[in-house]
Amino acid sequence: MMREHVAGLASVEMRLSCRFEDFSQDTDGVGAELHDLTTGRRDHVRARYLVACCGGRSSVPGSLGIRPDDAARLVDQVRGEPVT
Repeated sequence: MMREHVAGLASVEMRLSCRFEDFSQDTDGVGAELHDLTTGRRDHVRARYLVACCGGRSSVPGSLGIRPDDAARLVDQVRGEPVT
């Protein structure tokens, strides 16, 4: 259901079979390094936000320094406020 919704959004490019490798953040947004596991191609993408919606085995939270037991202490990195 979520995949169908996201696929219909003009502002979103969905990539499957890709692995997140690393990210960098600056005043204009976020850059992420992706590895396409099917083709072996590596890409750099830019976005306003980086969202980790990929489950507990994702490398995104770890790259942000978030441990699994830190979930209750997540902070909005843009506003510096606790996530509710």
